[in-house]
Amino acid sequence: MTIRPTTPGTTGRADAARAVPLPVRDDANRRPAERRATGSTTDEVRISDQARDLQLQAAPDSIPHDEVAPERLRSITQRIEQGHYELPEVIDEVLRRMARDL
Repeated sequence: MTIRPTTPGTTGRADAARAVPLPVRDDANRRPAERRATGSTTDEVRISDQARDLQLQAAPDSIPHDEVAPERLRSITQRIEQGHYELPEVIDEVLRRMARDL
């Protein structure tokens, strides 16, 4: 193999005999098999039980919104409507808790 340096203003000629065509890849070939089989074009996220357990270990006080008791949600909604969470002492407590968690 001979390598010759290029000079300014010139480029080497491609040898057609050495040109190798690249394979053509369409989107269908890049999708997972299950998406090709169903024809679905929407994305889907699946969270494993192990990931859920890790989340609970990392933040044991956090409860998914769909597991909060309806009466607790009503109480929180009522407090929001009454402006409870806008009181200076409540804002200070929230900031203290956030700083502790950082």
